[in-house]
Amino acid sequence: MALPHLFFDGSRHHGRPVSIDYAVEKQTLLGLPIDSKRTNWRLGITDCFSAQDRGINCFCAHCCCGIWTWENAINLVPNVEGEEGVLRQTVRQDAMRSARDAAADNGQRNVFADVFIAGQQVDTGFSRAEVREQLFSVLFDDWVIENGTRKVTAYSPYHENDGRRFFYVTCCAPCATVQVVDAVQTWSLEKFGQPLKYGPITWDCKCCSLYTPYGVPVKSLPYPAVSVPVVPTMAR
Repeated sequence: MALPHLFFDGSRHHGRPVSIDYAVEKQTLLGLPIDSKRTNWRLGITDCFSAQDRGINCFCAHCCCGIWTWENAINLVPNVEGEEGVLRQTVRQDAMRSARDAAADNGQRNVFADVFIAGQQVDTGFSRAEVREQLFSVLFDDWVIENGTRKVTAYSPYHENDGRRFFYVTCCAPCATVQVVDAVQTWSLEKFGQPLKYGPITWDCKCCSLYTPYGVPVKSLPYPAVSVPVVPTMAR
């Protein structure tokens, strides 16, 4: 029986150095080659089921508390302005919609209120699209800070046009929010080596915040390093 190829068989190569041709594949992180800059969303608009930390917490965050999830994620990225204004606009229009619906239930529907709220929704959509564009630029363009102002030095080739961006944030809002949160999670992991996960499902909606892997809510990035919990072992 022939010896396995891992054993020396007394051939002329025994005890002699032999050159081996091989290629080392460059390591990747979330599909991006190490030392490369990401220039586009990691997820497409319909790739929700490929999101990081997907599961029931992710579902609750985006389907029940979407605007708060959007706000909390974008707040972790510097140099993005206007997200708090979008939050106020959204909460205000939701309150007006609730009041309008309550009046309609009592037979007091007001057409002018419908038109006004629709106008507010369009205005909020444009504001939200602008914040999405800012986030994209901060994450995927090359830029520098000059005299306190962010100046783009090279643009990503994947910027969305105004129409597509508005459509995404108004007609595909949950999917667009998943895309944005995943981009923030990806940025945190690739820039700081720090993963982010959705918070727990609680009565006070902690699922709409991002947490460290050890259950600590994240207020800024990079977050403070936390020692890995020690697992008790049996004495021998």
